Amino acid sequence: MKLEVKRIGNSTGLILPRDLLGKLNLEQGDWLYVTENADGTVRLSPCGPTFEKGMKIAEKAMKTYRNALAELAKRAGSSGSRAISCRPSTSIN
Repeated sequence: MKLEVKRIGNSTGLILPRDLLGKLNLEQGDWLYVTENADGTVRLSPCGPTFEKGMKIAEKAMKTYRNALAELAKRAGSSGSRAISCRPSTSIN
């Protein structure tokens, strides 16, 4: 997606299309966090750096304990337990 940097009053900014706001679950007045990556790209995320750090720790744990988690998921599925899902962080790279 290509966005034009525009003058907005005495500031400069981006106007995000409505469909992108919906995809990111953002409304006027919400905050976006900007993360500069080592490769020079920038990431915009509705989640803060603390959340991102927590997600990296969780991803590492899920990779480490993949087999145990798969077994637990099988058992939970057979017992009729319901899975809990969350909206993943969406980012613009």
